[in-house]
Amino acid sequence: MKKIQIFLCAMLITTNAYAGGFQLSEYSLTQLGRAFAGYGIVGDDYSAIAYNPAGMCLRDSGAQTGVTMVALNSRVRGKVEKGGMEINGKKGRLRDHPLVPHFFAQYKVNDKLRVGAGAYTPYAFATNYSKYWFGRSHAIKSEITAIDYELAASYNLTPKLSLGAGIIAETVSAELTNDVDGLSLAGIKSKSKVEGDSYTTAYNLGMIYKLGENTRFGLAFHSQAVHQIRGSHRVKMPGTEWYSHAGTKLTLPEYYTLSAYHRINDFGLSASVKWTRWSKFKTLDIWSSSNPQKTKQSVGAIDEEWRDTWMLSLGTDYYLNDKWTLRAGVSYDQAGVTSSYHRTARVPDSDRWILGVGASYKINDKMQIDAGYSHVFMKTSKSHNQSPNSGSTLHARYKSSINMVGLSFQYNF
Repeated sequence: MKKIQIFLCAMLITTNAYAGGFQLSEYSLTQLGRAFAGYGIVGDDYSAIAYNPAGMCLRDSGAQTGVTMVALNSRVRGKVEKGGMEINGKKGRLRDHPLVPHFFAQYKVNDKLRVGAGAYTPYAFATNYSKYWFGRSHAIKSEITAIDYELAASYNLTPKLSLGAGIIAETVSAELTNDVDGLSLAGIKSKSKVEGDSYTTAYNLGMIYKLGENTRFGLAFHSQAVHQIRGSHRVKMPGTEWYSHAGTKLTLPEYYTLSAYHRINDFGLSASVKWTRWSKFKTLDIWSSSNPQKTKQSVGAIDEEWRDTWMLSLGTDYYLNDKWTLRAGVSYDQAGVTSSYHRTARVPDSDRWILGVGASYKINDKMQIDAGYSHVFMKTSKSHNQSPNSGSTLHARYKSSINMVGLSFQYNF
């Protein structure tokens, strides 16, 4: 049953990437440099397919590819206790740097219609604690990767109004390990490993309204995505090893983004507001086949009590000359988790500020290189999270930050 809790944690990490958590919107290096202001409507690369498909109308035919490194650094102090007993171990330290690749391409059918496709990683999470840290019964290794494959189109309904839509195939894979809760308290070596994956579909919609040549607004909607998670559970302990199946149904909530862009001479000003309906994420019901009959049975619903989240972004571009564009931005991003009693070792989530800088260099009329960097200042957070199975409690204080840096290449057909 402990492994089922770990399986749950994997799902929480994945969902958390939409708003709060370690959010990944880094499938555009121009967006990274603006701290994600102006989602899909600035028109300086081909990532609108993912952000706001109506923004495809701002470019002709072309493609881009790139990669972003997301480097997490976190220090953890605290203890795990149960009934007056404490687990001894090293202080926690999280250091990892997953790579987040992307690819987009679109084709101008005529003056009104664009079609395109994209492959990108909307969320990827990797944390690795020392196997002897004090919270090893709650988490050791956590790796989550989601990949979206999208087909999209945009249409200029009028000279001022453009509409867009995309259909998305999404895959999720997860691997999580920990010591078996309870055995760690007794000093017995053990290991629990969970692996799971899922496939589902979703869609996004977008619109752009132009007030003039240099002023426009965009509104985008991303649908909820329902995952039927299936996976395996392996547990090793002295003298025994066992295997079972586990899973859960997880509904990722919908979110909306409102953006604006205005150019004044050599400066472009952009802003975005993003809202995610996390308040629907109250509980998560888990099933397991670990009973003697190997039948699917519920092991109970776990309370989450998340809130709706907001992300606010402001950015600017400076068009230095025909070759160079410089940019910078700032964002404030809320965490979905507000209570230390629901903050887990796998997702030490907290509110954060994001500062970004970047630059683009136009090699010629067909080729362009983009670079971006953002630093994430995360609010110091605390956890008093209790295992729903053994009753052990993690008391931890997290001080974390994230550095994101990447490079991309554009080619205009």
